[in-house]
Amino acid sequence: MTTTEAKPTATGSANKPSSLRKWVSSHERLLLGILGIVAVLAFWEMVVQLGWLRSSQMSSPSGIARKARLEFVTSGRIIEYLWVTMRAYLIGLGLATVVGIPVGFFGGWSKRFAWVLEPWLAALNSVPKVAVVPLIILWLGIGQTSKVFIVFLFAVFPYAFNTMVGVRQSEAAFMDVARSYGASESMIIRTIVLPGSVPYILTGARLATGRALIGVVVSELIASNSGLGFLISIAGGTFDTALLMLCVLIVGAFGLIMSLLMTRVERSFDKWRPEPAQ
Repeated sequence: MTTTEAKPTATGSANKPSSLRKWVSSHERLLLGILGIVAVLAFWEMVVQLGWLRSSQMSSPSGIARKARLEFVTSGRIIEYLWVTMRAYLIGLGLATVVGIPVGFFGGWSKRFAWVLEPWLAALNSVPKVAVVPLIILWLGIGQTSKVFIVFLFAVFPYAFNTMVGVRQSEAAFMDVARSYGASESMIIRTIVLPGSVPYILTGARLATGRALIGVVVSELIASNSGLGFLISIAGGTFDTALLMLCVLIVGAFGLIMSLLMTRVERSFDKWRPEPAQ
């Protein structure tokens, strides 16, 4: 009776590199992004440490990290200022949502309303918002009210214009069929116009979130005694580049998070967007 001896195979060892390559390939975008960030931070730190740039001109990543630990953990001042900024941001953006969507909807649904509304929207939207900030502060004073109104002014136009486009893009053929079956105007709005407008409204929301962030920082830079914009102004005046860049990074990170969030929500409703006519 003969026995067959099991021959050792290299399958296990061969699978490990293969699985590693597969994982690297599937996460290549993330890995390259992290590598790029690490390379930039390392070069940035080296430039400052070697004295090619003075710390009064640009703080190093390690200096910003030390400032972040001091501001967040030790004093907690920046948390308080961040809350002041976010409160004005959220209130102003909420008001822009409440006003901009109905205005855009009626502007897209009613031709007569659009004839009255469009010249005002076009004129006000073409005026640089920064130019009217001193006037708003003169009317409302320095404080929360003026900041909220400035955020509202920056954010309301993307909502209004995109909602108007969405309503006008509603399929006329669907509405004609619905009317032929005796559907009321309210039913047509609920079942055809509103669903078709949602992707456009979300596009407006994505644009509005970014512009609202610009608005709140601008308002705090020009005239405020609290908030991240005010802290940026103080840091610039005292040459505290670590604090200045920390505040800028916080604002940028928040804007990036909001943009990515709104982009993901917008993409989930892309299937609701009507196809262009052939």
